[in-house]
Order: sequence, then structure tokens, then C-alpha cells
Amino acid sequence: YQVTRDDFQIWQNALGGRDDVQFIMYPGLSHLFMPIPGGQKATPATYSVSSHVVEEVVSEIGSWIKQHSG
Repeated sequence: YQVTRDDFQIWQNALGGRDDVQFIMYPGLSHLFMPIPGGQKATPATYSVSSHVVEEVVSEIGSWIKQHSG
């Protein structure tokens, strides 16, 4: 349920030539863009911990939307 570096590379290979796609790896975050305690791999218990999406991710998603909206 986590995206590995190998998975990330597969997505880059499949979609890397597109202008409307950007790839950013966020080490230490779950696929929900929330910090993983201890920076280790997420486990099912990780998702029972209250957290917030990291501000950097929110900012980068907002910037991408602004860049690609008419």
C-alpha cells in the first residue's frame, strides 16, 4: 500500500514524457502525504495516528494547479 522507489520509477517511465505530469518523491511521508513516525515504512497502525498533510505538499500541489489551469 506504499509507493516504492521501483513503483515511482515505473510511473516515471510510463508518464515521463507528458507536459502535464510532475514527479516528486516525499521520503518519510505516507501515500496520504502525512509524516510517518520515525520515518520508517508505514504500517496499518500508522493510519490510526492523527496527522496533517505536510505544508510543502499542499504548496506544491497548489502551484501545480495554478500552472496547469487556464
